[in-house]
Amino acid sequence: ERERERERERLAMTYGHPFVLGIVGPSASGKSSLTSELGRRLDGISIFPEDPSFFKSSAAASYRERDPVSETPEHVAWDEYVDSLRRSIRAAAGRNHRAVIVEHFLLLHDDRVSRLVDGLVFLDPENDEGRTEEEAMRICMERRVRRSGGRSEEESMHLRRYYRDAVWPCYKRYCRDEARSRCVAQECNGRRVLKLDCVEKHIHVIADEVERCLQRWMHETSLRQQDC
Repeated sequence: ERERERERERLAMTYGHPFVLGIVGPSASGKSSLTSELGRRLDGISIFPEDPSFFKSSAAASYRERDPVSETPEHVAWDEYVDSLRRSIRAAAGRNHRAVIVEHFLLLHDDRVSRLVDGLVFLDPENDEGRTEEEAMRICMERRVRRSGGRSEEESMHLRRYYRDAVWPCYKRYCRDEARSRCVAQECNGRRVLKLDCVEKHIHVIADEVERCLQRWMHETSLRQQDC
């Protein structure tokens, strides 16, 4: 295993660091759908999806009994997550992949992860369309309910309450505010952040925009590496 790690590092130095694209947004904003669509469209990329195996414990099956801590950074084994992400980036470099796409509800919480991300896509249900926070929350909440099909009406009611009381507040605290600050920073110093309305636009339209932006970002990064 140690020899394989050394080989990955050697290959990473040979091929360079692949562009790491982070995708963030509230639960049911379309992060996984966008990641899957980009993986289907683009050659030479690696996918690092949100993986429940990095959660410290299993969440209760019923939302009536689920502990809200499962939505917080404390629920994630960050050391293991970061190590795995670094290995995936090195492996992608070894395969000569151009990019690694990472999606996670809490992606921006850990500074080690943030430092690995070269560009960010923020799926924002509020965006700039005059949509209130309450409207945005309800849209994502109902998407989450539909995604969790097959539940009883009572369990769907518990899910709605859980989303309102736990999921959305954690999104605001650990994702939205940081993502918005990065959007402001982009306007000031050119940081790579793309904010998209995940309500009005179809996933294929969103993927079109992200694909164009990713291609441009990768090209700019390649030119800078050549200059160095």
